[in-house]
Formats: sequence, C-alpha cells, structure tokens
Amino acid sequence: MADEPELLVEDAEGVRTLTLNRPDRLNALTIPLRLAIQRAVEEFDAVDDLRVLVITGAGRGFCAGSDLTGGQEPAEPERLRDHARLRFGWHLPLDRTDKPTIAAVNGVAAGGGIGLAASCDMIVASSEASFAPAFIKIALTADNGLGQTLVRRVGYSRALKFLLEGKRLSVEDALRIGLVDEVYDAETFREQALGFARELASQPPLTSQLTKRLLKDAPTLPRHVELAYEELMYRFSSVSPE
Repeated sequence: MADEPELLVEDAEGVRTLTLNRPDRLNALTIPLRLAIQRAVEEFDAVDDLRVLVITGAGRGFCAGSDLTGGQEPAEPERLRDHARLRFGWHLPLDRTDKPTIAAVNGVAAGGGIGLAASCDMIVASSEASFAPAFIKIALTADNGLGQTLVRRVGYSRALKFLLEGKRLSVEDALRIGLVDEVYDAETFREQALGFARELASQPPLTSQLTKRLLKDAPTLPRHVELAYEELMYRFSSVSPE
C-alpha cells in the first residue's frame, strides 16, 4: 500500500469517482489526502463532460476522519494559521460546485468522515455502514463543515444530540433521521451507487446545475426575492438548448 496513491480517481460515463485509498487506516485524512481531494474536485468542476462526483472509500471503511497518529500538526507557530486553513477549508470546492455530488458511504464513517459525507449533496450508504461522531469522546468539537451541513440535514436538536452523545448510529437510524438518503445492499453497493450517479449524469447538465443552485440559494432569500429568482431560473432553463 505504501506505493499506492492515497486517492484513486476514475472518470467514466460522465461520473468522476474518488476513492479514499488508505484502507489500513480506515481512510483517515492526511494532509496530502486532503490536498488530493481538493485538487480532484476542482478538476471535476472545470471539466464539462464530468457531470456527477462520487466520493467513496476503499476497504471496510468510508473515512475515519482526521489521522491523529502524529506528524500532521506543524510545530512552528507561523505555520499554524496556514495549516488550519487547509484542515478546515480543503472541502470548500465541494460547496462551490453546482454539479451534483454523492457520498457513497461503504462502511464506517467516523468524526470528520461524517463531515466529508455531509459536504456532498446526497448520501447513499451500504447496509453495513454506520456513523460514529466520536468528537466528544476525545474532547473536540466537530470539523469538516458539520456545524452547517449536519444541521441542514437532520435539524438543530438532532444534530446536537448526535454530537453530544457521541454514539454510533446504525445505517437504519441514519436513514430514519435524514442523514442518509438511500441504503443499498452491501454486496452490490458500489454497483448501485455508481448506477445512481450515472442516472443523474444522464440528465440535462445545465438544468441539473440550475436546480441545485436554486435549492441551495432559495432558503437564504426573502420570499419575494426567492420567487423572482425562481422565475429567472425557470426562464433561463426554458430557453437553453437542452
């Protein structure tokens, strides 16, 4: 495994699949892996023929969050600010892209791994997946954007309960509270997840992107502005060549 890349990138049928490739560490996030994900998402966003992004993990885990085994934190005070920006801002390209993104959670997602999944538009999960927040157990607050994304997905009170209890959540309970959108059988999980991605990639790309942008922007707008914005999007899509 030492000679293999920490991130595998595959492009096929309009779908870019990113596979976190540190199965011996449950795909825990190192600085190089974060940078590789950031670059791969930016490249995906820039290529018109790539329409949907899937993020998944190799082996039995999706992502165990940050690699805390040492060597990740700079000792020099002057480097701490840049390090913090990288650690807490590397997934911003996921927020910026108007193309659909899917987290395909193949196994355990722990700590910041849940944040990575929740940074995607949709989460599909294996029947063997589970979600372990873990932060409170080591006296840390949440990272990787969970302060926003988890609340958007499950609501404030459920998000707070989940993080303060720190208990592992089964995939069934994750589906029940809205953390997960779809559960696929473990034996055919990757095939079904990529099939769903290909289905989305077959839709009119501009209309898909406008729809995503509308749903992301609308909740932040006053009602009269949202209606005007909605009409603008509708008119724009109606005259597109799609």
